[in-house]
Amino acid sequence: MVSHKSRVGLYLAIGALVFSTVLYVRLAGKPDWLVAMGHLESRKAEAKALQTLLAKQARKNHDRLMEIYPGGYVLVGIDNRGRLLAGSPNFSCPIGVDWDQARVVQISEDQVSVVPPGIYVNGHACVQVGKIVTLVKKPASPIPLCRFKNMSVHAMFLSEGRAGMVGCLGIRPR
Repeated sequence: MVSHKSRVGLYLAIGALVFSTVLYVRLAGKPDWLVAMGHLESRKAEAKALQTLLAKQARKNHDRLMEIYPGGYVLVGIDNRGRLLAGSPNFSCPIGVDWDQARVVQISEDQVSVVPPGIYVNGHACVQVGKIVTLVKKPASPIPLCRFKNMSVHAMFLSEGRAGMVGCLGIRPR
């Protein structure tokens, strides 16, 4: 049988442990794993918002983009933190796109500077590695990236919204 003093001591020990844990969490802030989970959830929400923006732009601009880029195009989203999200390409000719090379260099109010993805035609690099391209935040201002045979690859800014920006890589005749 447990004595009354032992029970009181046990309750005091549990109370002290709970109090010290609460005090520690308040002073130290959220535990790292909880902060990481919050960031992960935030990134998921941002990526979903950017995917929605890409889908909306694909529906809205498909016919116009196919007129400008009869060789096909791929939409590219840039979130508010400068991360890239590429849509599904629909190129009519066999080219390779290496998105690992692409990155955002700088974003300002009226332009965005990027290192475009690696573009390969028949195994040969078409875009100079590390080339920086500055897109003016005005729709329909294509920037030529490279040429091959009778086609050229262009980058173009399309739109900007709360979720981020949307650009396009397209192929058209020279």
